[in-house]
Amino acid sequence: MDIRVGDKITLDCMGDVKTIIITTEQQIEQIKENVTTYTNKILKIERPKYEVVEEKKELLTEEEKEF
Repeated sequence: MDIRVGDKITLDCMGDVKTIIITTEQQIEQIKENVTTYTNKILKIERPKYEVVEEKKELLTEEEKEF
């Protein structure tokens, strides 16, 4: 089971389908534990390709930094 932070997981939790986005390593461990201990099943693991919405850019050029 290759689950990483940022993955979107669809689970069948005893008949109730839930979708979550993994944000911490602790969540990964909890999901792995719940799948092995209870009747929960992972239906789908999605690894979305994220796009950059906003990016911090340097305000000064190299020449300006020298001054």
